[in-house]
Formats: sequence, structure tokens, C-alpha cells
Amino acid sequence: MKKLLSASMVCLLLAACSAPPQQSADSSADVADGRIPAPPGSEVIILDVSNGATRLKIRKKEGQSVYLKFSSGDYTRLAGSLSSTDSSANIRFSQMTMPNGEMDGPFGREISHDLPVRGDYLLRISESLMAGDPWGGEVDITIILTR
Repeated sequence: MKKLLSASMVCLLLAACSAPPQQSADSSADVADGRIPAPPGSEVIILDVSNGATRLKIRKKEGQSVYLKFSSGDYTRLAGSLSSTDSSANIRFSQMTMPNGEMDGPFGREISHDLPVRGDYLLRISESLMAGDPWGGEVDITIILTR
């Protein structure tokens, strides 16, 4: 009985070790192909800034990150702002991911940044972990692209 149990354990161990490795959802191939992945479960809003500007209002939940995705086209500079009627809103542009996979941030409620590479950019909006508690509410977003 003990030999049978030992043999079963060895078989299970060998089967587990020979299983193919799991592939990450955030693979570098996605960035290299120009597709910038956002973490699973995140809200991604595709922006149309073909005319150089857009404004929108969103409702963000406490602890939620919202991602704004846009194509730079021929534009080379980004300016953006976040505002809320709640003056104590803990909200900021947290990170910008560029088409080549480089990242920059954190920023504040305003962002002014060069767009050095043509392609799709991803802007993350979330709370500052150093500035207070998680926050939820309505946020007005303005994005302006210039040449």
C-alpha cells in the first residue's frame, strides 16, 4: 500500500513538473506589436482625438484605475487636465505608457508631455496612494494634442 501511494505521488509530481509554462497576459510581444495591454478587469476608454482634442466625463469607482487609450497620429505633444466638483478628490494622471513600451509618471491633475513616438498611448488615471484614501466620483477630462 505504501509503495502504491509513493508511486502515485511520484507520478503526480512528474506530471506537474512537465506541464507547459503559463503565458503572461502582459507579454512583451503585445507592446512590440503596438498593442498596449491594460491589466485585466480595468476600464479602457478609447479616445477619438483625430481633431486634436476631446472632453469627457467619467464616473470612477474607489480604487479603480481608468485607462485612456488614444492614437497620436501626427501630433507630437499632449496636454491634459482632470477636474471634479469635489475639491478633495484624490485623482491624478498616474502613468503614461508609450507605443514602444516606455513609461513615465506619476503626474498630477494636469499633464504636459511630448509624444516622441507615433502610435497608441495609454494614460492611467487613479488615486495617489500617498495623498489619501481611495476616491470615487465624477471626473471631467480634457485631452489636447498639438503638433
